Amino acid sequence: MKENKKLKEKAKELREKGYSIREICQILGKSIATVHRWVSEEGEKEKREFKLLQYIRKLEEAGLYEKLLELLFYKVKEKGHDRYLPLAKVYHALQVELEMAGISIGYHRFRQIVKAIVVGRLGKNWEEFIYKRKSRGVNTKVSYGAVVRPHEFLEVDLTGYEFGGKNYALIFAFDLYTGFVFPPFIIENKEKGKGVNHYNKAFNSMEVALYLVEIFQKAGLPKAVKTDNEGILKSQLIKSGLEKLGVTLTNTYPNRPNQKIIEVVIKELKSYLRLHRRNAETIEELTQLAVESYNRNYHDFKHLDRKIIPAELFKGYSRKIDETVIKTAFVEIKERTLKDNEIQIDNLIYQLNYPKKREKVIVHRFLHDLTQVAVYSKSTGEFIGIARLFSKPPKGIETTVEFRQEKLRSKRIDKREKKLREELSKLQREKVPAVTIEELIENEGEREKAPIVIEKIETDFLNEISIETTLEEEESQPKRLTLEDFE
Repeated sequence: MKENKKLKEKAKELREKGYSIREICQILGKSIATVHRWVSEEGEKEKREFKLLQYIRKLEEAGLYEKLLELLFYKVKEKGHDRYLPLAKVYHALQVELEMAGISIGYHRFRQIVKAIVVGRLGKNWEEFIYKRKSRGVNTKVSYGAVVRPHEFLEVDLTGYEFGGKNYALIFAFDLYTGFVFPPFIIENKEKGKGVNHYNKAFNSMEVALYLVEIFQKAGLPKAVKTDNEGILKSQLIKSGLEKLGVTLTNTYPNRPNQKIIEVVIKELKSYLRLHRRNAETIEELTQLAVESYNRNYHDFKHLDRKIIPAELFKGYSRKIDETVIKTAFVEIKERTLKDNEIQIDNLIYQLNYPKKREKVIVHRFLHDLTQVAVYSKSTGEFIGIARLFSKPPKGIETTVEFRQEKLRSKRIDKREKKLREELSKLQREKVPAVTIEELIENEGEREKAPIVIEKIETDFLNEISIETTLEEEESQPKRLTLEDFE
């Protein structure tokens, strides 16, 4: 290596003295191509640097230089880490404006320009600059072969995201063959102190089923639904519902990245979320922008012979069935006792005329209808009849999913109220320490401090309970799926 370096320097010296490339080859014993590369390297480098400077000046003239710097160093806090926009997303954000300014460059040239700015103008380390844009964590996964993308497979996974000071849990689904991403199902993550890392605890199987129902109604039925081994994704509710619809449920093996392509998709979507979050006011608006951007851009899949746009290629699944069949496929099944013509489920009373005073039954309750349940005999499996809702659910609650969410909301309020009452009781039991006459005179202005503190705590407690209850009541129900009708 050192010998080649000395020969390279010698070749440049001989060239400067006027020797021809052929003469230098004879002196050094090297090929013409090698000597030519050595003596022309500096000139090529200077020409390349001059070309990059020309591009940088064009950026300044077009008013895009400052915007480029802003995007390069724009960061958000996600999962406790600073996240920067990937260079590909910065290029994507500026591509149209570059074209309008007459700067027609590809991504490779764009990286060279950015490197020239970062190293030459800003004096920063390029390797460190690139490292900050890489995702954290060590990749311990091992690939087990080529990625398989069969037709009419729907892959589903959960993720979390922080926006506007709140943590949200999202369910994403995408078509495995074309890469088309469906709008997500979003709820606010109320898991205290756990943040986005425990987004799976924010959902239940009924909400997953509701998401699948709305996709199936719009896009038709896939051949299979593919998920990981998360409990709510492979629960009995999901398994039995998909089985009724003739859809296969498949689960991936752990630590096999080629079996969980959706993880790569979600990572890409999060880069679009970072790109658009400055222009969005709500999490719904932000996810809509990110999904539209993802579906609108080309994706180079190896199983296709060309780059494709998922939104143009995906036209829905071939099998379509009646919406009523889809809605009634996912059923909540419970074992109860039919006593004196009444069945109790989640503090709701259902009535059914039945000759026996006491009977063990199996109850089927649908996601979209809280008002009635189908009742079957546990011993024989015989259909007994339809039990109608007798008691009244909370105001504005019509579906089983909504009722479950209302119950969880009430539990959170009760738990918080109990904790605050305990804190208040503990403070009230603490006695004010005795003071001497001298201390009382010296701290005359402080003698009413303890009673004021307790009074303030009582006031804060009542205000907090009132505010939290009001805020919870004003919360909307889970966001419904919005898809354009498929042709």
